[in-house]
Amino acid sequence: MGIINSPPPTTTNATVFRRRLSQTTTFCPTCSSTGIFFTFSYNFVGHIKSVNFKCQAILKPYEKDVLQHIEMPFVEEDHAIKNYVKSIKSIFGSVDDGVISPSAYDTAWVALIEGVNEQSGGPQFPSSLEWIANHQLLDGSWGESMIFSISDRLVNTLACVIALTTWKVHPDKCKKGLNFVEDNIYKLGDQNEEHKTHGLELVFPALIELAGKLDLKVPNDSPVIKEMYKRRERKLLKIPKEKVHNTPTIMIYSLEGMKDLEWDKLLKLQSENGSIVYSPSATAFSFMQTKDQKCLTYLTNLVHKFKGGVPHVYPVEIFEQIWMVDRLQRLGIARYFQSEIKECTDYIYRYWDGQAIGITRYCNLPDIDDTCMGFRVLRTNGYQVSPG
Repeated sequence: MGIINSPPPTTTNATVFRRRLSQTTTFCPTCSSTGIFFTFSYNFVGHIKSVNFKCQAILKPYEKDVLQHIEMPFVEEDHAIKNYVKSIKSIFGSVDDGVISPSAYDTAWVALIEGVNEQSGGPQFPSSLEWIANHQLLDGSWGESMIFSISDRLVNTLACVIALTTWKVHPDKCKKGLNFVEDNIYKLGDQNEEHKTHGLELVFPALIELAGKLDLKVPNDSPVIKEMYKRRERKLLKIPKEKVHNTPTIMIYSLEGMKDLEWDKLLKLQSENGSIVYSPSATAFSFMQTKDQKCLTYLTNLVHKFKGGVPHVYPVEIFEQIWMVDRLQRLGIARYFQSEIKECTDYIYRYWDGQAIGITRYCNLPDIDDTCMGFRVLRTNGYQVSPG
């Protein structure tokens, strides 16, 4: 470790440094010193070829020894752009059926499936149980760790507690999760309607009833829960049963929260890939009721692909390609990805039915978000599509 004689950075050089190191501060990662020095090398036309930064650590009062803790190269801007473009192009090449984070709720429903071998006496997907056990949050809940939504946390947590309790594993985690539900269920009344989990009035009462069969004590006599039961009844009465059985509707996403279903009719709505509206939870519930092999194949593929923890919808390849194209165009860097964008928009257009589109090629239930964004992306890229 030696003395480094480097002059303080000029304003121009400091600007270069900040541009290259946008994700850091002027603190040294090793010693937290704020004295940053630079060394530069130049190419033959006088442009900065690389920048190394070093830190100054104050070891004694009134004495300054410059120590080389780290030396981080920063290449010229053109080279950096090429690296970023290469990285983004690789993302285009790996879209496949999409990448989406796991859902504790859907994973719990998959974990509830009993082994197809009658002599197994265990779960069909033990890796899903393992995923649940490994993803409990510190407060005892399950769900999105970066964003706290009480309805999301309660639905995810109760579903996971039910799954673990069903297979008599991890009683400590079950107790901690149940305590979270008991301590927080009253907060549902304080949450804005637009922030509540989709289908909450269908799936949460169903979970409470399922928990009761396992002798899990979940408060169900509070005003907010009583109102939820009333809303469920109103919602179920609003849509005729024959429509639920014959036409794909958004209610099928919450199939596990419904009763008295005619499964021979519902299976006619099954997607080509074996899913029920590409929802793992709805598909898992359907398999429990019907033992349909196509449902099981869809779920088996998902569990294998995501190593136990399944997402709340899959595949999502059209959704991903629509938003990738939109973001690159809004950022003003689409010119670097013209061939990739053309490939994406051709794919999107292939599955545009003339009026709408969904999140995947298997979709038999288009949604307004993807339809609006898909229409915009196709129109701005020269495709003749009608708003319907």
